[in-house]
Amino acid sequence: MCSGQAHFICSYFKDSGAADAEACRIAEQEIYNCSSFGQAAVILKYLFGYCLEQGFVAAKAISDRKEAESLIQQLQNESILSDAFLNQTLKDFQKVGWYYPQ
Repeated sequence: MCSGQAHFICSYFKDSGAADAEACRIAEQEIYNCSSFGQAAVILKYLFGYCLEQGFVAAKAISDRKEAESLIQQLQNESILSDAFLNQTLKDFQKVGWYYPQ
């Protein structure tokens, strides 16, 4: 019964990278070798903790991404305003006849 669970867990993490694949292989071996409810409970406790940790990591990554996207939008808006200000200043210089190189 434990080995079927291990196969499911490992198939879920296969695309996570080499380090996760190795950790998954080790977890699969541990689950395969479990012979009591006590061992299974310890493994489930570990997996639950790992899932919580990965959830926090994912939430932090999502938050960081949203923050970066917000900063990019803010910088783009500032760039548009700066460009508009520069263009208006150049037009004002033309109106008063000041020379500026093009």
